[in-house]
Amino acid sequence: MRKLLFITGMVLLTAASVTAQPERIGAGLTFATKKRLDNGGLTGNPGVNIRTWIPLDKRLIFHLVPSVTVFNPLENSGTYYISNTYMFFGDLDLQARLLHDQTLKLVALAGVNYTHIISNNEMLISLPDPPQDQNISGFGPSLGTALEMR
Repeated sequence: MRKLLFITGMVLLTAASVTAQPERIGAGLTFATKKRLDNGGLTGNPGVNIRTWIPLDKRLIFHLVPSVTVFNPLENSGTYYISNTYMFFGDLDLQARLLHDQTLKLVALAGVNYTHIISNNEMLISLPDPPQDQNISGFGPSLGTALEMR
């Protein structure tokens, strides 16, 4: 896991050193389907998303688009414990511009995403079988199209 994050960071630093600045930076709110963990904790909404577009060619057709999303932590209070659930999402896409009209842009994208969910439990009363802290993570592919309207 650390090796993959290190390699991803090195690729981003190399791409950023080739170009002086990212072409643009975006931020916004993200909403996701809530995930229930074994101990009853749910992931929270909304998430704050930050992304940037790093051009890979002079004609600005190909972009490397890293993004990070941090979701609102959700606290679940039970009689015997308090559960805090945190969710993080990272995405690294390669985008290719297919069509660019004056106010309309169509792009195709492919990449990889990573999700990490952390659930911490604070025990109020000791139980014989208390809920356990959990860390869940997973990788997945990204494939799709996007339509930008300005």
